[in-house]
Amino acid sequence: MTRREEKFVQRIFVLVLTALVSGLAVAVVFEADELSKVLPRTALRDALTFLAPISALAALQYTLAIKSFGTRSAWTEFMLFMTVVCVFLAVATSVYFAKEVTVESEDCSFFQRVWGCGETRHSQPNYWWVGIFGTGGALLLASVLVREHILGRRTG
Repeated sequence: MTRREEKFVQRIFVLVLTALVSGLAVAVVFEADELSKVLPRTALRDALTFLAPISALAALQYTLAIKSFGTRSAWTEFMLFMTVVCVFLAVATSVYFAKEVTVESEDCSFFQRVWGCGETRHSQPNYWWVGIFGTGGALLLASVLVREHILGRRTG
């Protein structure tokens, strides 16, 4: 692997890790009830919560490509960006589309069970989105690496 290809793979690694961390941050924002007290949950807030990290990932990708002198073709850069977006969405949408589940309280004595325990509400992540976006991101990443002759190259 040439030095240019190594820098490209390192850039992919940094972008994917940044997308994972951004997705976790968005998941925490959607789970935080305290934030809803300050800023009510609206469609605009949800849209901005998704769009802000995606635009930051685009800026990071552009900055790293320019800094490393490793800018590839526009199609390759777009496919790499879509890979990063898929990784971000795989983490963030699982919590965004979570369903509310009502569970009986665990610390309930026998007498409280007879008369009825209190119930707590939990959100259960929807892992279908992880599979959809994760598969899409893996296929896009494989196509980027094959396109740049990093994956599938014969040596010998």
